[in-house]
Amino acid sequence: TTASPCPAEGRGEGPCGGHFWKAGESRSIQWGCYGCVGKVQVCLGSQTGSWDMVCESEGERGEFVWEIPVSMAPGWYCFRATNDNKSVTGLSPWINIESGGGSRAALE
Repeated sequence: TTASPCPAEGRGEGPCGGHFWKAGESRSIQWGCYGCVGKVQVCLGSQTGSWDMVCESEGERGEFVWEIPVSMAPGWYCFRATNDNKSVTGLSPWINIESGGGSRAALE
């Protein structure tokens, strides 16, 4: 699955989600996969269409604290949660990762 691209301009509401995070921050990532059997994989996707697994968990609900790498390339990203047999998939809104940071913040 490839998410549709999000324009880099236009902070605020809309399909981009309006989330602007900084490299170096810590963010709480939560998901629910009701009726899922087995493991749930949470992957981070970029506008290029690539997906990298960041967490794997058992059960219908989960949470982990994601340390955004300081070296992360600025750009638009989203999370995808998928169950073992790929029958259930959910996508987050787009998140803009900005360079710099180093502060620690919780997801609001």
